[in-house]
Formats: sequence, C-alpha cells, structure tokens
Amino acid sequence: MAKVDTLIEKYKGQISARTINALNDGDSTKTKKYLDYMCKMWLEVRRAPQVIKSVMEFDSLLPYIENKDIYHSDYSDVNFLLKTVENAKELKEEKTFIKEKHVNVLIENEDYILLIPKTHRGSLKYGKGTQWCTAQTNYAGHFNSYKRDGYLVYLLRKKEKGDIWDKVAFYIKGNNVTIGQMDVYTSNDSNKGSHDIYKSSWDITQMMYIVSYVRQYITYCEYKKTAKDEVKNISEILKKIDIDKLKFYKTILSDKDSTMFDDIDSRIKTITEKLSMIDV
Repeated sequence: MAKVDTLIEKYKGQISARTINALNDGDSTKTKKYLDYMCKMWLEVRRAPQVIKSVMEFDSLLPYIENKDIYHSDYSDVNFLLKTVENAKELKEEKTFIKEKHVNVLIENEDYILLIPKTHRGSLKYGKGTQWCTAQTNYAGHFNSYKRDGYLVYLLRKKEKGDIWDKVAFYIKGNNVTIGQMDVYTSNDSNKGSHDIYKSSWDITQMMYIVSYVRQYITYCEYKKTAKDEVKNISEILKKIDIDKLKFYKTILSDKDSTMFDDIDSRIKTITEKLSMIDV
C-alpha cells in the first residue's frame, strides 16, 4: 500500500483524502518523507498551502538547520518549525552574502557604514528593520526605480541608539544633482529636510561631513555618467564613418573635385593626432 493510502486510512475522519492527496503532491521528496508530518501540521493550521510551503522551505534549508529531524518532538510545535525556518533563512543569507557584489561601501569605521546598495538583496540586508519601500521584501520594483532614476545611499549607525536615525537613506534624482536637492529618509520612512538632520541624534560635525561626502560623491558619479555617455556618442559617430567608401568615391572624382577632400584630410589628421594623445 502506498504511503498516501496508509495515511488516508490513518487520518480517516480527521483529514479528508482530498487534503492528504494535496499534501502528498506538495511533498517533492522521492520518498514523501514529510507527508506524515504535514498531516500532523495540517491538523493545527488547517491550511494545506501554508503547510506545504513551510515544510518544503525546511527541506531546502537543511544545510543551515542544526536539528534536521522534522519528526523530533521539538517540531511538534508548529511555531518552532516556523522559527527554525526563519533562522535558517537568516543564516543562509549571512553565509552566502558577498558584500562586494551587492553594495558599494563608501565609508566604514567603528561608528557607521555608508554605502550604496547595488542590488535589491543588498538593499534588503542593510535596509532591514526600516519601512523603506526600497527594502520591501519580495518586491524589487521600488528599489529598481530609485536606482534607475537617481542615487540611493544608506547610512547605518553601528552603535544603535534605538531611534529613527539609526538608519538613514539619502536620495538624489539624477536631474537634481546640479541643484543639490536631496531627500533624507529616517528608518520609519519619514522624509526629513536638512534642518532636521542636523538636529538629529547624530553628532552634527559627523553628519555635516557625511552629507558633504554624499553630495560630492554623487556629483562625481553624475559627471562620470555624462562622460561615459559622451564617449559612447563619439564612438557611435566614428563607427558610422565608412573609410572604404570614402576612398572609393575619391578615386572616381576628377582632379578638380579632389579639393573637396582637402578639408576631410585635414580633419582626419587633426583627429588622429588628438586621439594619439589620449591614454586609453
């Protein structure tokens, strides 16, 4: 008799065959090793999708879980299972997180870390505990929008004081860099002005340096972005110049018409000389 049929008989009158079959389908292990536990868990929560999700997450996180026996008495408490899964997720995050891949650290000392989140995962890690939409779990849309349209910088105090200033987000839209307009968000996602930040729990001298650094760094990034765009434009223009076609046309023109190329020859010579002076 198949395990599912055995359990249908075991839980007859407590769990419908339809529900057990659904749990059976949700157990992706070859031996259906979690099915009996799923049935016991269902008796407590009465929601098959939740049961399947939690147990399968447990299975996927086994390398990060100390007690891997789900039939241990500890796991008879569903809340213990859920807590174990959450702890395992955090441990996996710590062990697999590569800082350089997800954030660009601008300043780090014993007091604080100032960084630019490069990915949504980086934003989640360093924006954890805040109400920032850019650190919203399971949705990267807001983060991607902020990153695309401007510059997002996080400031985290290492010795937390337990107030809304422990984590601060600075944001400048790309088109606002030159006018210096910057939004400042506290951990509760309250948009503060410059007058508020200098009256916060941060040391005013320290904060003045941080704000100045953020502004200067973002201005540099914007100029660098502009430079990249200009180089790209020039490169595209150079690609469009068909030298072979130019040479061909020159051969079919008469000597009288050849003067048309004097200006072109002069320009090519000037461009060549200037390009040779660029260290690329």
